[in-house]
Amino acid sequence: MRETFFEYVRIAMLFTGAVALVHFVGGFKGPQAILLGGAFAIIAVWLHNLRQTLAAFKPYRITIGIDYEALWEDLKLIPAAEPKFENFHFTAITPAVFARSDESEYSQLLTLYKQVPCGADTWLAGPGEFRSGPSFFFRPGRNGYQFGLHVQAEWWEHHRQQLTQALSNHALEYGNDLVLGVLPYGYIPEHVRRWNEPVSLWHPFDRKQRRWKKTLTQHGWSFNDDDPLYIRHRYSGIQYSDI
Repeated sequence: MRETFFEYVRIAMLFTGAVALVHFVGGFKGPQAILLGGAFAIIAVWLHNLRQTLAAFKPYRITIGIDYEALWEDLKLIPAAEPKFENFHFTAITPAVFARSDESEYSQLLTLYKQVPCGADTWLAGPGEFRSGPSFFFRPGRNGYQFGLHVQAEWWEHHRQQLTQALSNHALEYGNDLVLGVLPYGYIPEHVRRWNEPVSLWHPFDRKQRRWKKTLTQHGWSFNDDDPLYIRHRYSGIQYSDI
């Protein structure tokens, strides 16, 4: 709502400026200045929107990394021998279709599920139950891409008692999923794909970049200005790259 309001304000300012320009430079007065100025403002907005719509899509690659070592440490799991960190690569073929490099799968969603390797069984199955350790997930959610663990509900209720309060207070969501973090929508791919380009008729990129840094920091992400295409979370890393 706030962004919409400011967009209307900017359009009004553009309209006023165009009318003033036509009036003082062109010498038009009254209704003529309003009509010509309004026409120029409408054409400017239309050309900007057309440019945005017709911008050619460029395939890109997103790498999602899982930090098993951090998960083992925080969740008090027995470490496996290898690996401590694992990357999974997704290639955006179109704006809505991703190819996953490790399994040659295609998906309309940027989604990842991976069993967390552990040095010992984390769940001793009872009669008629399946043995299943925690699985890492990265998937679209309500407010952004969620990542965390899919667990056995009974195991979690028992296991959480030995964890720090920050983790033990996490409640399981639908499907026995434990959400550990969120990557807000909009970062992939619009933010990183246009790192050195203007993204709006009204704002230079650096202003939008500052807002993204603030938002990412609030969600627990860290970044290095010398490597702007990589962001890091306690349990995951996201790397963008051109093709």
